[in-house]
Amino acid sequence: MQLICEASGGYEQALLESLAEGNVAVTLVQALRVRQYARAAGILAKTDRIDSRVLAAFGAALRPKPTPPLSRQQKRLRELESQRRHLSQMLRAEENHLGQLQCAELRSLGRSLINKIQKQIDAIEERISSLMHRTKLFVLKRKSSPR
Repeated sequence: MQLICEASGGYEQALLESLAEGNVAVTLVQALRVRQYARAAGILAKTDRIDSRVLAAFGAALRPKPTPPLSRQQKRLRELESQRRHLSQMLRAEENHLGQLQCAELRSLGRSLINKIQKQIDAIEERISSLMHRTKLFVLKRKSSPR
């Protein structure tokens, strides 16, 4: 048995982990590819019931390879990158807002918040760099060890 699942902004991760623990083959597919498949099949309506049928037909027709589960390091890296992206958006928003503030006290508070956000981004980037370095060392060590 193989389950076909659409990516949904990370909300599918708990499902994928549970399925991997239960040794159920699962393929994570891009929603756009499935939507294009549905259009090509003449299916224009979109409901949960229709989507589930389209996913099943997509899987049966294309037989996509199962998606291997993410390693602990990959999960951590994705989470760090997501948080960095979120904080970067917050930083841009605060910088744009700061330019519109007239009150000196609010500008000071805004600069303080911008500094805190930047420090968090820096800390996350340091963690990403460290994780990448450790992962590279692990991969190199595995490749060089005799089997």
